[in-house]
Amino acid sequence: MAGKNGGKRAGAGRPKGAKTLITEEAIRKAGEGETPLEYMLRIMRDVGQADDRRDKMAVAAASYMHPRAVEVSGADGSGLFDGLAREIVQAKNPNSDR
Repeated sequence: MAGKNGGKRAGAGRPKGAKTLITEEAIRKAGEGETPLEYMLRIMRDVGQADDRRDKMAVAAASYMHPRAVEVSGADGSGLFDGLAREIVQAKNPNSDR
């Protein structure tokens, strides 16, 4: 009984490149008005809006404006600046083991 229904069938599914009506409407509306980022910035800057709403727009817009901070480590597992700090200390104190 397994394998009787389902699975890949030739000609099944939506044709490649086909768009739904919702997708077409979203593309049309995007060309008419402001982008989501523009909307969020407009609300955030509007002093007539409630502070909590402006705060939420600022948080939401931040992901569009600023990349997330990530920790970068060196090949030895140390932090990005750990090795640099070690080199500076050694340059200032050549007899230091650290």
